Amino acid sequence: MDETAQKMNDALKKAGFNRRQATVRHRRALYDDDYRIKVRDPKVSLLQIEEIVGEFESIRYDEYSGEILEGCNNYVSVSRDEEHPVDITQILPLVEPALTKAMQDGRNQVVQLPTRRYLIGQAQRGNPDLWGMKPDYMNRLTGKPNDPEQEFNYITAFYWSGENTPEAIRSTATVIAKTIAENELDLEYVTKAS
Repeated sequence: MDETAQKMNDALKKAGFNRRQATVRHRRALYDDDYRIKVRDPKVSLLQIEEIVGEFESIRYDEYSGEILEGCNNYVSVSRDEEHPVDITQILPLVEPALTKAMQDGRNQVVQLPTRRYLIGQAQRGNPDLWGMKPDYMNRLTGKPNDPEQEFNYITAFYWSGENTPEAIRSTATVIAKTIAENELDLEYVTKAS
């Protein structure tokens, strides 16, 4: 096993994760190293894993052009293993009607979770977008929002085929529900870490 991959495994183990929860794969690509971490535990925050292994990423840039230099780079990516997805069973039934109404009326719709609210709206080109509290806007020392008055921050936009069929709505609603579930895990991690 590569030395850096072993160090990543050791850092994950020290943080309390075993190899059934997160695996490190190393691949050599020309003169660079590519490290892919797959999270297999649906209750683990991707943000937490990124913070643990992020210190091992190193990318060299040309000081004048800003381009990435070839060779001696360590690329680190963290993703969820699709065989172990986050649980969206409680979120999806809330997202589907909100998405349907937002796409029909063109107005923001609230998705009320037990923890917080999210908004589903329409971006300028008619694609749905999602707004809510993001971990980036949380105070890491207190675990509370930096600005309690600002409840909604832009999270992301989603592709919309333009069809209002149940299949198209279900497909997009599933992606939105996964995004909300991942965001909730990240927010829970930030709150607990403080």
